[in-house]
Amino acid sequence: MSRKPLGSRASVRPLLLAGTTLTLAAYVLILLNLRSGQSPGWFLVGYVLLAMASGSSPMFSTAMKELNPAELVGTGQGILNGLCYILVAATSNLAGVVLNRYEAHAERTAVAIIYPPEAYQCLFGVCLGLAVLSFVVSLRIRESYGPAASASGRRNGA
Repeated sequence: MSRKPLGSRASVRPLLLAGTTLTLAAYVLILLNLRSGQSPGWFLVGYVLLAMASGSSPMFSTAMKELNPAELVGTGQGILNGLCYILVAATSNLAGVVLNRYEAHAERTAVAIIYPPEAYQCLFGVCLGLAVLSFVVSLRIRESYGPAASASGRRNGA
């Protein structure tokens, strides 16, 4: 069995585009559902799309390895990994700030605070904005054909 199920000439770019497209579709679906007040089942569909999209996340690391010079891969991987943690922390805090803006309209129960739909629309709107940014960035990633092709100069058009 091959260690490279996609083959040595496969590109990670289509997988990146598929992942970012699924993420974009999920947030659009969730936002439309929040605005229209439709069935909670559509939230489930949106979350399933997000789960499917998360399968493409290792491709960003692979693309980074294939598209950068060998001497910079370790540094690039460290920066990519660190940025992921920093952005999770930043977006979590941003979500808290957004929810605090709607705290006066929230309903408090014994076990939870239930924020109004507008709060969640704002949060998912921010997520949609980040998904659009991710999609645009994935469109700008060069085509790659694996480490062997990159080493032979193919990635530079040679």
